Amino acid sequence: MNLTGEIAEIAADNHSGATALAERAAALLTAAQSLPAEELPTLCVALAKAQPAMAPLLRLANAVLFAASGRPASSSAIRTAAEEFVSDLREHTARASRHGAAILPDGRVLTHSASSLVAEAILTAHADGRRIEVVCSESRPGFEGRALAARLAAAGVPVTLVVDAAPALLSQCNLLLVGADTVCAAGLVHKVGTLGLALAARFHGVSTYALATGEKLLPRACGDQPPVPERDPDEVLPDAPPGVTPLNFYYDLTPHSLLDGIITEEGPLPAKTLDQQLDAMPVHPALAGIWRE
Repeated sequence: MNLTGEIAEIAADNHSGATALAERAAALLTAAQSLPAEELPTLCVALAKAQPAMAPLLRLANAVLFAASGRPASSSAIRTAAEEFVSDLREHTARASRHGAAILPDGRVLTHSASSLVAEAILTAHADGRRIEVVCSESRPGFEGRALAARLAAAGVPVTLVVDAAPALLSQCNLLLVGADTVCAAGLVHKVGTLGLALAARFHGVSTYALATGEKLLPRACGDQPPVPERDPDEVLPDAPPGVTPLNFYYDLTPHSLLDGIITEEGPLPAKTLDQQLDAMPVHPALAGIWRE
């Protein structure tokens, strides 16, 4: 396996969610189990930096590094750590979506981008007989919201698809429910536009919740928040005219103060508990301070 090429492909992937990327990363790390011990930290750092806004990649790298530093170190320990991480992520995803379904009201829910957790929560609530209508934003430039709208509609959920200028519609909604790519000390990292929606929800008195698994929590020892790299500007405006500089960011940061709660596989995560968990998470020295650089 071409490890450098595989990491570059993960970095370039602008469609897959956290679970799919974690599975690819776990396969990469398993293939790298025969690397000399001194080379593994460099590989893991590169993997975490491939998609800095997606905390599960860093958390996977962290788990593998700790497994490799055991005594005696073994390739089987690395493989087991990678496999267990992905298995836990899948299980936690199922549990978190059930907790998310429990908070969904009869009424209208607005969501942004195409979180698999949010989709499963809505589908579960719909199957349980909840009378839910969903407003999906297109979520430019990748238009992930279109795919989510089609998936929900195919299951019989009434869906309205809107352009990203959706904040005004929150006055007609009962809940704003979004996914999470990273939950960090500074707030929620999710698809760009989430901050504006959360501000509008607060203005209209609409509750805002984020669905996440524990693997999306970023240890404070890594930094208060990950960087949000700029993406290909041609996705926003191909062949930009002279004097026009398009900016393309996939993610923004929503402060915790704008969220009514974060729902994980354990249920609602109180703010005090979140702070304690972020502080207590052990971090391998190779990853400590990675986002403070």
